[in-house]
Amino acid sequence: MFSNYIDSTPEGSIFSTKRIYSNAIAIAKHYIPGVNQLVDVKFIAEGKELVNYKSFELVQSTQAHHSFVVSFSCDCLGTKETYRMDEAQKLLGKHLLVSIRYKNLVDKPERFFSGIITQVSFEQGDGSEGYLILKGNSPTILLDQAPHLQSFGGNAPDSLSYIVNKILDQGYYKNQLFQSRIKLSKDINIAYSCQYNETAYNYLTRLAAMYDEQFFYDGEILHFGELPKGEKPISLVYGRDVSQVEIQLQARHVSRQFYGYNSFIHKYLHAESATDLRVKGTLAKSSYMRSKEIFKTPSLQQVPLKASTDQDVLQAQRHVIGNEGIQVFVITGVTTIPFLYPGCVVELNMLQPNKKVSSHFTTLIITDIEHTVDALGQYSGKFKAVDAQTGYIPQPVFTAPIAEPQIGIVVNNEDPKGKGRVQVQFSWQDSSQQTDFIRVMSGDAGSSDQVKTNRGMVFIPEKGDQVMVSFVSNHPDCPFVMGSFFHGGNAAGGGVNNQIKSIQTRSGHTLKFTEEESIEIYDVSGNYILLDTTEKSINLTAPESILLTARNIQLRASENVTIQASENIDLGAQRNLTVTAGENYYLTANNQYATVVATTKIESKTYFVISEVGRIETTQESLQLASTKEVENLSGKRVKIF
Repeated sequence: MFSNYIDSTPEGSIFSTKRIYSNAIAIAKHYIPGVNQLVDVKFIAEGKELVNYKSFELVQSTQAHHSFVVSFSCDCLGTKETYRMDEAQKLLGKHLLVSIRYKNLVDKPERFFSGIITQVSFEQGDGSEGYLILKGNSPTILLDQAPHLQSFGGNAPDSLSYIVNKILDQGYYKNQLFQSRIKLSKDINIAYSCQYNETAYNYLTRLAAMYDEQFFYDGEILHFGELPKGEKPISLVYGRDVSQVEIQLQARHVSRQFYGYNSFIHKYLHAESATDLRVKGTLAKSSYMRSKEIFKTPSLQQVPLKASTDQDVLQAQRHVIGNEGIQVFVITGVTTIPFLYPGCVVELNMLQPNKKVSSHFTTLIITDIEHTVDALGQYSGKFKAVDAQTGYIPQPVFTAPIAEPQIGIVVNNEDPKGKGRVQVQFSWQDSSQQTDFIRVMSGDAGSSDQVKTNRGMVFIPEKGDQVMVSFVSNHPDCPFVMGSFFHGGNAAGGGVNNQIKSIQTRSGHTLKFTEEESIEIYDVSGNYILLDTTEKSINLTAPESILLTARNIQLRASENVTIQASENIDLGAQRNLTVTAGENYYLTANNQYATVVATTKIESKTYFVISEVGRIETTQESLQLASTKEVENLSGKRVKIF
């Protein structure tokens, strides 16, 4: 029945372009002029064949999940099902493998579809025994049912291929039944990226758009990266395999521009080389060029990723132009060939008027195909295709997530580049996840002619601090710290009537303002400055010493200056020391010692020296007592002169 069927796993599967031979060759080999081949469709659910189908519809697209509807007679599982669906209910969520071949041919082309059953129904009416109806989707539906939050990178960059594989591991590789092909067009390492309140499918679609990769399911394989080379193109001839065809030329705005900004190197980014789509088909190229002439209104947008280089901007710009540009030339048609699928390359040939020969028209890549098969095996297909030579295929439409401000915890503030950035962990991130190093918002930040770095307010949050994080342009990959929060474990408030305002460092250095009372500056060692508002005074206290150093120092008081020391006071000057008193000069000490190297001169109107015992002595020369008048000796006793 399935001659070359093996269990489908990521390592080896029937779902491969390496078939016994190309479908294109087999189709041509078994072509019978004037005869539409009947189709043999077989269904296997979890290894068991379902028989007696009544109708089968399969809708496939590169831009959406594939969907199918197949109806069976009530005995398709071997025994007759009733409304109780005793056996049929077990099919919900099961893998369905569909084989499409030509009937009654030994050597024949074939195509498979691998999907998942998401709805099981039993319908009965008009006295019939009933029908079993299975509905389902491509396995991509497993990636698109519920939004999720997770991040990649942070501590170290993650490769794009790692991120894609990790996402698929979380839901797509269901019991290793479904296959993927991840072959990136370039090596990409991402510093930080978030799946933010979005489904995995939306996130993968967004990643493909940001990094200029293709993302689609072809019915057998989920592709992420460059377009696969595929099989030999299938030949379609209008008037033979194609009964109806419509050729559309569409005007699209293909002159798009993106810009970005790298804050680390303070550089605005843009695409430095041309990003025009390389269109080769004659009509497609003509339509593309006319589109550029029609839409001349500027289109400048912020690049939808955290760009670090001009190349990042270029590849995102190239992708949006490519996704628009391939829409300028679209062909739709109706065919009897049942082996077309998304990503399939076909050569469309047109019969010459009044002739039996055909000529090549264009090479296309299928983007959409609707298959319909009845119980007799009569097949009809409706397809949509674009130019196959651009390297692009229409992508699913994604919703850009809007990241709202949220609370995080600082886990690292030791920026290896010394720029004052921090790493933050959000509540939804596990222990292995955190942001990369992100900037911290300041009330004033910049530089000047005199100050090249750190001009303004520099307050970097500490590890463990709770911070409010916002996002540049609401992009989840571009967080920055807005400010910090106190919480119940570390908040003390502003005191009674909110009297206290303060700045306090990790070690305890404090600047505290108390309304109408004081301003205090102190540290953990006991150094203390008090600006006492109530007493209108300033107090300076230090456990060891206070040093004032300046070119000139002046101390002025409108009333008194008091200098006291528990031990010594030293006054010194390398040149002059002047002490001036407006009225009296008092000097009190147990002993007074004055040493003058050269001359001592005392001038006054009246001079008194009073002591209990006294002596005037010269050690080298004579001593003179001189007066312009008399010298009186007022001794109470005799005077001795030796």
